[in-house]
Amino acid sequence: VRVTLLDFDSLPERRQEADAAVRFRLRKSLPFDIDKAALSFDAQHTPQGLHVAASIVLRSVLEEYESAFRAAGCSPGVVLPSSLGALGAADDARPTMLLKIGQDATSVAVVKDGQLLLFRTLEGAEPGARTAERMADDIYPSLVYFQDNYGASVEQLLVSGVRDLDRLLPALEEQTGVK
Repeated sequence: VRVTLLDFDSLPERRQEADAAVRFRLRKSLPFDIDKAALSFDAQHTPQGLHVAASIVLRSVLEEYESAFRAAGCSPGVVLPSSLGALGAADDARPTMLLKIGQDATSVAVVKDGQLLLFRTLEGAEPGARTAERMADDIYPSLVYFQDNYGASVEQLLVSGVRDLDRLLPALEEQTGVK
């Protein structure tokens, strides 16, 4: 699943036309054909226009996930990346960074006032090669980007997917200034 944040001046009122506008903006930025993808998005009004959080996945991949549930006798409901699902755990009244650390990628999200302001996936690490210091260094550009673009600092940090949090915490605290 790819998650992308887009800004629009406006979107058409009809969902089908808005879907087409979002797909058009995504067309050249994806490594797959947008016409073969399932798209879900949420548009929130801001003083600057519309802030759109879009989630895109190849239909074949989505069907693979759904078929596993159907095979177990269940009916799939919402299919959602765990990094987006975890956003509900954030105290969004203050800038909160969520890190979902996987074996080969880390998702970085920042929310504030109920709005997803930053989402990045840091890929390319070899399993087991991520040290605490490397992880802290990898998220630093996201911290700087957020501070520069939103004039605020991250005040809360939520971390999931790591077994040895005691090794990671000191490096994250040093890099973020968040306890």
